[in-house]
Amino acid sequence: MKSERKRISLLEDTYAYIGRLSDEKNAEEFKKEVKGIISTINEIVEVDFDNSTDKELYELLTKVYNIYLDDKDYLEILSKINNKQYTHYYRIPTTITFYGTKQEGHGNNFSWWQQLYQVYYNVVATSDVNFDCNKIYTKDEIKEMVETKNIVILKQETAEITDYPEFEKEEYEDLPILNIDINDYGNNLPEFIINNYQLFGELLRKKFTKQKVLKDMKKSINDLQYDINVLFNYANPNDTVYDTVYSNIARICKEWFDTSSDKEEYESLQKKLNYVDKRKNSN
Repeated sequence: MKSERKRISLLEDTYAYIGRLSDEKNAEEFKKEVKGIISTINEIVEVDFDNSTDKELYELLTKVYNIYLDDKDYLEILSKINNKQYTHYYRIPTTITFYGTKQEGHGNNFSWWQQLYQVYYNVVATSDVNFDCNKIYTKDEIKEMVETKNIVILKQETAEITDYPEFEKEEYEDLPILNIDINDYGNNLPEFIINNYQLFGELLRKKFTKQKVLKDMKKSINDLQYDINVLFNYANPNDTVYDTVYSNIARICKEWFDTSSDKEEYESLQKKLNYVDKRKNSN
């Protein structure tokens, strides 16, 4: 499992529409971002990881991390579900084919035709399966390996057949596919994983201990402090065009923040996270 802490972009978001929106509306973006960041970090500081469900924990963590599974994670999860030991990934060519409409051009140059496609399957497989890279597998051979759980089909791919195929074509048939793309990095987990949160949760909790997350939240609150300080520096223009353009928005933001309850919550969070660091260092 891999992850990266999401970057705080307070300055970019606050000044994203400068010149197109009023200073007051640009300042509202600052308020919204600050409130959201503080609320999220506070939620993470206060939450009890042990009493959170796997789904709740994942949804909370993805507010501050980009999380995605790697190939080893999928092998581990699928092995536990099927009580098999999956060890390899393969891309299997099959005798399964179908015709689809292909088109090109537009207007008077528009044309279309029926194109023949060959089906390939991306699978995980046990070490008992010895694939022949020169072989094209039949539908029955694929079905047998699926039924014995020696393979699990992750994703279907297709390729155009431009020459007459040197194998006996078989009619297309839907087979059980998980629709997992192991190269699709991001927070959007496939439905299969969402339906097996208990297994995914084991990996998640190994990766994200409360202590590790709090340490990262200390970095996030420091990032927030840095952006706030930089933005508030513009509240005192130095008679340059650059400062004059930004100064009024910064002044509105500073006046709001200095008198808001959000500042009190922000300072409270800083103390809590500093205390976590001190407690860790004393142990």
